[in-house]
Amino acid sequence: MTKSLVIFGAGGHAKVVAEAAQLCGFDILGFVDQSPNRWGAELLGIPVVGDETDLTSFDNEDCRAVVAIGDNAQREALVNRLAERNVKFARVIHPSALISPSAELGTGTVVLAGTVVNSMAVLGNHCILNTMSSIDHDCVIEDFVHLSPGVHLAGGCHVGRSAHVGISACVVPHCSIGARSIIGAGAAVTQNIPSDVTAVGVPARVLE
Repeated sequence: MTKSLVIFGAGGHAKVVAEAAQLCGFDILGFVDQSPNRWGAELLGIPVVGDETDLTSFDNEDCRAVVAIGDNAQREALVNRLAERNVKFARVIHPSALISPSAELGTGTVVLAGTVVNSMAVLGNHCILNTMSSIDHDCVIEDFVHLSPGVHLAGGCHVGRSAHVGISACVVPHCSIGARSIIGAGAAVTQNIPSDVTAVGVPARVLE
């Protein structure tokens, strides 16, 4: 049976998620977006149907949602509002992604093209594993993390809730990144990074 999906967000990231979802066999009913200037338009031939106040699609118990917003704080806030209204969420995993059978993936998480998740990695809810990222064995990725395209985590790394790792950054084995921290593009994380900071460079240094 075809699975129905509503995508929350109608920006660039939402387009990538939509195409991945279609390849997974989802029937996309529409995009939902907070910007009135997008309502009534189409994205990839799919209508932008309004904002989150209209959830009539979810009268169908088989309908699921995915929040396709790259900003972690905005994504978490919207997920919380939808959860209060008993919306059910789907994972979207691009068919070209390679997921270990021993890995665990939370609900609402998006895994995009070419991504690799290796043995016994644990991923939380509503994460984004963007294009061609890799998560090696025994990593732990908490809820609402965003790994940008080309990010590589070596074995045993830990990424805290709502952290954002920038494009092409890499993390050496057994390093941790604290909650809500931002790692700059191309950074090399060679030591633990605390929560609520921004770290950039090779090796990555916390900005004062």
